[in-house]
Amino acid sequence: MIKDLFERSFLKSVDTGNIDSEDKTFLITCPVRSENLIASIKETGVASPIILREKGSRYQIVSGARRVAAYRELGIKTVGAFVFPEKKLADKEAFCLNLFENHSGRSFNAVEKAMILNTLLKRLKIDKNEYNKKFLPVIGISLNKKENETLFRVLGLDETIKAYIAGEDISLKNTLLWMSLSGEEEEVFRLIKGLKLSSSKMREVFTFLQEIGRRDRVTIKTIIDSPEIQTVLNDENLSLPEKTSKVRAVLKRGRFPRLTSMEESFAKRVKGLKLPKGVMLRPPAFFEEEEFTIEFRIKNQKELKKISRSLVDLSDKEEVSDLFRTD
Repeated sequence: MIKDLFERSFLKSVDTGNIDSEDKTFLITCPVRSENLIASIKETGVASPIILREKGSRYQIVSGARRVAAYRELGIKTVGAFVFPEKKLADKEAFCLNLFENHSGRSFNAVEKAMILNTLLKRLKIDKNEYNKKFLPVIGISLNKKENETLFRVLGLDETIKAYIAGEDISLKNTLLWMSLSGEEEEVFRLIKGLKLSSSKMREVFTFLQEIGRRDRVTIKTIIDSPEIQTVLNDENLSLPEKTSKVRAVLKRGRFPRLTSMEESFAKRVKGLKLPKGVMLRPPAFFEEEEFTIEFRIKNQKELKKISRSLVDLSDKEEVSDLFRTD
């Protein structure tokens, strides 16, 4: 049991200068620096001991990398720590201590999941049965071998990109899609860091980039460097949401040129109808069906009658007949 491991340790005051922060053997935390933790320690002081393992004349961090970073930034020279003699704590035990201590207080982001999986499957070579029963419930994911290898690409990225993935809490699904654009992860980052994308919109952008690249046999860099996208990104008069919307529109037009043209034509015709306030007319999905949708909101019977009369009047106009000719 994890709790029984502490019987092998002893509590002592440790000089933070003797803690080896460059030793990443058991690290599963990204990013290591935490503004909130620094502020908390500054306000209330050191709360709980970190966990260390002796390594020669220095110490390895088993658990508490963020706290150690905060201590050093705040100039704290001595802290309390549970210290394990080097030969009394195996690598697997140390990693489990860190994993389960972190799991008790928070969830793991996509970068941390990649770090955890890499350690379990590649370095510690955990048995599949043990992985499924003991570790899978903690990590909360089950990926096949190909997906694992795709996720591991996160670990080779620049620290700035890893911090972005963690800081923006990008979903595992989107991270896998991003990493599937192998070799062009940094080009993708160059684009999305200047946009404000929800999870669904980010997935859309990644998918469009991937599909346009495959269809046209061009690199992601070529797509991003296109005049249409660069004009939007470099326009200082556009707000962040406006840039995001326009970039998505450019990519959608590139992926579905005919569909986009039909949608734009339809929107122009609808605008010319000057529909009553609150009334929306929607085309069939992908213009593949024959049924259009009218939506409106009303507060009372009077508003219903008013809108009904307006729609009856519109139905006789030539512009309405033209509207249904979407080709």
